[in-house]
Amino acid sequence: MSWSNEQTSLLIELYETYKCLYAIKHPDYHNKHKRSAAIKAIVEALKVGRPTATEQDVQKKFLGLRTTYAHERRKVLDSLRSGMGEDEVYRPTLWYYDKMSFLNDHLQIRSSRSSHPITEFAVTEEEALVVQAPPSEETTMYYEIGEDGVLSPASERPESGLSVHSNLTHPESTHSGEIPSTSAAKKRQASDSNATPKRFKNKSDTSEIEALQKVSDNLSNLSAALQSSSKNVEQPTADDIMGQFVASQFKK
Repeated sequence: MSWSNEQTSLLIELYETYKCLYAIKHPDYHNKHKRSAAIKAIVEALKVGRPTATEQDVQKKFLGLRTTYAHERRKVLDSLRSGMGEDEVYRPTLWYYDKMSFLNDHLQIRSSRSSHPITEFAVTEEEALVVQAPPSEETTMYYEIGEDGVLSPASERPESGLSVHSNLTHPESTHSGEIPSTSAAKKRQASDSNATPKRFKNKSDTSEIEALQKVSDNLSNLSAALQSSSKNVEQPTADDIMGQFVASQFKK
């Protein structure tokens, strides 16, 4: 259902009475409850002549009026800046142009030479009360391990590597995990290098040890036998003991 001029005029007049809907310096401009209440009041007033009016319908219509007005006002300002004579200044033919002059202090109109045709003080999105701000998105950063073993940010998403969310995690896993630090890895390497190396014995070493052990045992046995002999017997000299030991070895 199209809007008649009477309905459009009433909508503009109603909007003008609620400054919290367009004056960004108004204390209630960012109060969504106050703005929502103002829209509902406008809808109720319009339903007298437009029973099908809804909040979304009202907001969409006024945004269209506001954009068109800003476009026409830009033309007027451009003609004034160009130094044209009074007779050559652009005169808008929009029938409701004068009715919306209350927006002049709340619109920032760029020159037509700008690549941006119209900028309405960056508040257009807030006019739609039913639209909620999307939740902030979390950024994921990707890291890669270089040839020198240093972890550094990747220039682009790697096919395999580490991604950082709140914790460092593998992209293939949905669970967060801990990545050992470089310093911890170096400490482990240092402790491994300082550890006492195990000594490996070959067969020849084992044979020599066994032979020396046998010699030691024989000497101990010989010493014990000599001590148990009679006191009257002349004590053997070191040469005698060694000779006996050698003789015992040949007998074996």
